[in-house]
Amino acid sequence: MKVSRAAIVLVGSILGGLVLAGCGSTPGQAVLPPQEASSSGAESSSPAPGQITGDPAPKVATPLDPAKFLADPCAVLTPEQLQRFVITKPPRPKGVSGSGNPGCQWTAGRDYEDATIGINFDQSTGDGLQRLYDLDASGQWKDGYFEPMELGGYPAAFVSIDDARPTGDCDLAVAITDQLVFVAGVIGRPGTDGCKAALNTAEAYLETIKAG
Repeated sequence: MKVSRAAIVLVGSILGGLVLAGCGSTPGQAVLPPQEASSSGAESSSPAPGQITGDPAPKVATPLDPAKFLADPCAVLTPEQLQRFVITKPPRPKGVSGSGNPGCQWTAGRDYEDATIGINFDQSTGDGLQRLYDLDASGQWKDGYFEPMELGGYPAAFVSIDDARPTGDCDLAVAITDQLVFVAGVIGRPGTDGCKAALNTAEAYLETIKAG
């Protein structure tokens, strides 16, 4: 399977710099902390953490407690959800040990055509979704996309530093508190709808986190 392209902002996918610095094979990491810099090795021109420079991000009306899933991000999919996505192989924890961006990834079958799906939590700046709005104001997403939306009553945004949607890749950041977002990422294949897959997996993650 191909690898996804680099991203920089925050969340493991998206927040301080969505979770992939340089090339890698971890979905949901198109947004890492600014200190991770860009894939070109150049220093990021991102706003400093805590510095609001973009439009105000929507507030989270009903914050969720992510503690259980920060400690074990692979628990964000229940046995029933694993069956739904036709996941038969063991999960692959990513960035858990000593990282502010714990995550996990799986290989999904059937309708997802062996796509790699994943989640990353971004704790790197504590700015939550606002970080993505500030990065948008700085031009961070000019070669990619930043499309705010709402998922199950929670503010969210499709976002990536580059646009790999034609190849089946997509990242969706969802704010579960004003300080924390998770990024649902998909590494798919050309011709597949990675954003639909990211939306479906994000709904499942959110469902599990809500249940606690």
